[in-house]
Amino acid sequence: MIRTDIVKYNTDSEKSMQKWEYKILKFSISQELPPENYLNQLGEQGWKISASGGMARNPGGHGWIILMREKI
Repeated sequence: MIRTDIVKYNTDSEKSMQKWEYKILKFSISQELPPENYLNQLGEQGWKISASGGMARNPGGHGWIILMREKI
């Protein structure tokens, strides 16, 4: 199952961060990559990939994609 989390930051640069929102997609690398049409829909909503990674070496490894977009 693909999980989505909205992330809020409390940092010194919070004022500049307030114009951005972030979303993290977590998924199982061996079983379920995010479907291309789902990622395309997020792109149409203004989401852009800012980082990605994961642990593909483990049989049950998980990956993640951090998305960001300017707040509407």
